[in-house]
Amino acid sequence: MAAWIKRQFGVTMSVRGISAMLKRMNISFTKATYTLAKADEQAQAFFRKYTFA
Repeated sequence: MAAWIKRQFGVTMSVRGISAMLKRMNISFTKATYTLAKADEQAQAFFRKYTFA
């Protein structure tokens, strides 16, 4: 998320700062802890390259 904020807005934020900001916005976040067994690797590669670039 920090990298996205830097790319989109040119602002550098710490993890703690982002966490505090999200808490003020009543948004909670967790890091994914599993991988889907039937995940489509090509679709994920497309997403990473074009959608979330």
